[in-house]
Amino acid sequence: MPAARRPDVSIVMVTRDGSDVVERALRALLENTTPCYELILIDNASGDGTPALLREVENATVVLNTRNYGFGVANNQGATHARGRHVLFLNQDAFVHPRWLPPLLARIDSDARIGAIGPMLLNPNGSLQCAGALLSRSGSATCYGDGDRPERPEYRFTRVVDYLAGACLLVRRRAFNEVGGFDPAYGLAYFEDSDLCLALAARGYRSVYEPGSSVTHVRGRPSPALLLLALRNRALFEQRWRRVLASRPLSPLAATRRRKLGARDAPAVMTASPEDAQHGLDMAPTDVQSR
Repeated sequence: MPAARRPDVSIVMVTRDGSDVVERALRALLENTTPCYELILIDNASGDGTPALLREVENATVVLNTRNYGFGVANNQGATHARGRHVLFLNQDAFVHPRWLPPLLARIDSDARIGAIGPMLLNPNGSLQCAGALLSRSGSATCYGDGDRPERPEYRFTRVVDYLAGACLLVRRRAFNEVGGFDPAYGLAYFEDSDLCLALAARGYRSVYEPGSSVTHVRGRPSPALLLLALRNRALFEQRWRRVLASRPLSPLAATRRRKLGARDAPAVMTASPEDAQHGLDMAPTDVQSR
């Protein structure tokens, strides 16, 4: 990996029993990214060959935990080693595409109000996985456009969103520190990314979806134990952000097109200002009138 003396970006990757995908993810990162970054690898007590693989990565900060601290805590751990202006959290099963990073950096550097930014996430078969995430009144979340064709125009404009998936999430380091990073209250996984983005919004920052960047994310199947944790975390998230969620549509969002578009456009409606046009943020999508 590059030995950047003054990295613009600190890339944090948390690993856990991922020897089958981590090497592919690191190779994609090396081949498709200009050398403006440092790499921080945090392993959560993997029982396979992942720790040995990480030890072979040159010019990277490697931390081998003796227990599984989960997504949020381990990423916070990685962020403490960061030297870049921005911290980028990248999953071990996320494979970056050519020219993926410059659009993210250009967008976040264009507006000091942007606290977090994320790319278009694709499924391994090339279909769309997530063009920004949506929230309902109950706190349930869904990925906008999951399974659809990524070239459709409704997924091709930059917009303010409620939150961005933590699989690939670029955060202004100063803003990340202001909100205290990911909240460890969520345990091993689920809702840390949505909680972080709403915490940033409470501080006046925006989370922005940038389709000029694309990343493929494998997205594995959660265990029954993790599904139970997701239910518990949704209740915690809903209780914490109830006043914000009160303006979001009822769940399920897939029930009607009106609900889905309402969830998509709610953050933009609440944060729009005259300066947005100057920064190129499309706050009023062309099909908003169809609601």
